[in-house]
Amino acid sequence: MLLVRLLILIVLVPVASLWAESPAEQAVLAAIKSPQTTVVHFWAPWCSNCQAELKTGGWTKMINENPQVKFCFVSVWNDGQDGHAMLNKFGIADQPNVTILADPRPRRGENKIKQFASLPLSWIPTTWIYKGGDLRYALNYGEIRFPVLQQFLTDSQSEWSHKGEPSIDENQNPGGSIKDRIALSMIEAAEADGKLQPGGTVIEATAGNTGLGLALVAGAKGYHVLLIIPDKMSQEKISHVRALGAEVRITRSDVTRGHPEYYQDVAARLAEQIPGSFYVNQFGNPANPLAHERTTGPEIWEQMRHDVDAVVVGVGSGGTLTGLGRFFNRVKPRRGIEMVLADPTGSVLYEYVKTGQLVESGSWAVEGIGEDFIPDIADMSLVTEAFEIDDEESFAAARELLRKEGIFGGSSTGTLLAGALRYCREQTKPKRVVTFVPDTGNKYLSKMYNNFWMAEQGFIHRPPHGDLSDLISHRYEAGEVITIGPDDSLLTAFKRMCDSDVSQLPVVDKSGRAIGIIDESDLLVKVHREPSHFNDPVSKAMTDRLETLPPDAKIADLLGVFDRGRVAIVMDGNKFLGLITRTDLLSYLRLHMPKSSAPPEREFV
Repeated sequence: MLLVRLLILIVLVPVASLWAESPAEQAVLAAIKSPQTTVVHFWAPWCSNCQAELKTGGWTKMINENPQVKFCFVSVWNDGQDGHAMLNKFGIADQPNVTILADPRPRRGENKIKQFASLPLSWIPTTWIYKGGDLRYALNYGEIRFPVLQQFLTDSQSEWSHKGEPSIDENQNPGGSIKDRIALSMIEAAEADGKLQPGGTVIEATAGNTGLGLALVAGAKGYHVLLIIPDKMSQEKISHVRALGAEVRITRSDVTRGHPEYYQDVAARLAEQIPGSFYVNQFGNPANPLAHERTTGPEIWEQMRHDVDAVVVGVGSGGTLTGLGRFFNRVKPRRGIEMVLADPTGSVLYEYVKTGQLVESGSWAVEGIGEDFIPDIADMSLVTEAFEIDDEESFAAARELLRKEGIFGGSSTGTLLAGALRYCREQTKPKRVVTFVPDTGNKYLSKMYNNFWMAEQGFIHRPPHGDLSDLISHRYEAGEVITIGPDDSLLTAFKRMCDSDVSQLPVVDKSGRAIGIIDESDLLVKVHREPSHFNDPVSKAMTDRLETLPPDAKIADLLGVFDRGRVAIVMDGNKFLGLITRTDLLSYLRLHMPKSSAPPEREFV
């Protein structure tokens, strides 16, 4: 996406006036009350930067092309001289939409002007844009001045009122997430500071997208990458970072800060032990929010045509919240842009925003956002509103976004979208709201986009039957069971087990009747002495003494089957319904466990 870097440095804070308003101030205050757009430009004839702007012809062109806009050229720090002669030289002084004013205060000394119209004035040239008495924008020298100014003028006059929730599709980045931004920023900052030398090792504690971004950026720059990953990370992400050349060390996910196997503590310890290493520490690295302050914020500002009311974010490390909050506080200081937090249920951040209290964390399945502590770089004071979104609502929102809009986002996308929708529904007038697609959904194919995983976790609710069929995760009549035919070869059965990551297959004849089962042990017995037996039919190796149960059997009957080392085959008469494994029973019991007895689980960034 287009990257426009705007250095908008002024912070406008109302302060009490310490002196009477000058005639120039009074004239400006009267002019800006007009319903039309007014540009107030502070300059001085002796200022080389001001002269450079005039010499480009940019001001002359701007004034001529915007006759409906009033321009006030206010000479400051010039001992009351208005610079009329210089403005006349460039064809500005006699334009009908231009007013020339001068502040009488001196260029130097204690009486030098430090504020104008109750707003601080620190340097020139500075340009303020008003409409109807409302300060819309402030620009300083060093920006892309005239194209930006023209865009601001166009936007100030426009009644454009596009409604909806535009999103920033960070899932299209090379590493598939918003974390590519901070990975590049943190690596480049470490290089500039001398913390990362050629041939060094980049170490980070991560369970997701930051690790992928670092593996991509640092690997491309020739650094060795060592990632400390909790054991809950999806296999897709582990395979992805390894494919990028990163070394992976798996650690425990059921421990908290201070435990020797906590992933951040392990990373910090390794950084001390490995010569030439750099511990990235995204949670405390100032280059993290700086990436969003310098890139994400300006991109949103430009793409939204400088008209934003609210931004909905999540907090993992806190970089997005802090960086965007800083940027928008500068470019829209008086009207303000709301920073809205969407936080997973179980995270401590929502409650902290609402009450100022740190409560005990719970569990959540959404990845990449939510925390059990306040990250060092997360400026939570920037949050103006917060919404708590549970896993089921998050996953449902992300899946609906894919079905209806074709946008393939990850689990945190659902949380942010659900939060944005809640915020919008609470408003009494249309607002322009931005949220993100932080990463791509292809990292969650085995989880959020897998119906079986969703059902096992209780996020998809099938109609209950009140019998053993409720325990069947893969139902034959729905085409969900991987089967084999009696005339298929053992080699076909083995490949099907490998491809489907299962250890046994029901053998089903052409009429759809289960006539046997074959597992890895049956295959080994048949082929371990003579591999050519892989060509034998399944019927020669399968077990046909089946442990079948009717749907109305009891769990005690199911346990009896398991005690005999078998898999339960559920049959309704001659109709094969599906298999029940020990894992199926455990998942069923876990979903029916009282919530208060569930131990906390944690997700990491």
